[in-house]
Amino acid sequence: MHAQVEQALEILKTGDAAAIEPVTETLEDAVYGFGTKACENPEDAEDTAQEALIRLARSVKEFPDARALAVWVYKAAKTQCLMRRRKSKFAPASFSV
Repeated sequence: MHAQVEQALEILKTGDAAAIEPVTETLEDAVYGFGTKACENPEDAEDTAQEALIRLARSVKEFPDARALAVWVYKAAKTQCLMRRRKSKFAPASFSV
């Protein structure tokens, strides 16, 4: 996986629009796999992967190497899962209007 993240970082830094889609799909698969374990819910894992990749797109130029990118992506996914759990835990059981 480290080689894939390293290659993804290089492609993302070049800004090649044609290559971004396969790179994000690769990273999304990795983050989704992690999210299914961390979130314990496939829908939350999918949302988490998408949110992590959106955040990544905003700050891709800041990563010095693949290790930093990998750590950041997994940390973003973990944080997103925890936020979703908190929201669902404190969400009202029913809505009254």
